[in-house]
Amino acid sequence: MNKEIIKLINKHFANATGPIGNGISNYTFLCDDKYFVKTSFDNRFPLFENEKIFNLLYDKNILPKHFVLEKNLVASEKLI
Repeated sequence: MNKEIIKLINKHFANATGPIGNGISNYTFLCDDKYFVKTSFDNRFPLFENEKIFNLLYDKNILPKHFVLEKNLVASEKLI
């Protein structure tokens, strides 16, 4: 799952310029044995860019729907 997210974000930002650059250097991906993915966004990015990425991940069914975008720009598993 982790590699898929990195690949998708690389593709999403392949032609990006300015503060986003090529994207990947501004992201941190952590994945434990259970494939819980935590994605930390660089807070220099506008929030809408982060939401766009999350929508893309949801659309591609890479990030499960029960993950949420928190105000601190960290994707975490929502405890129900």
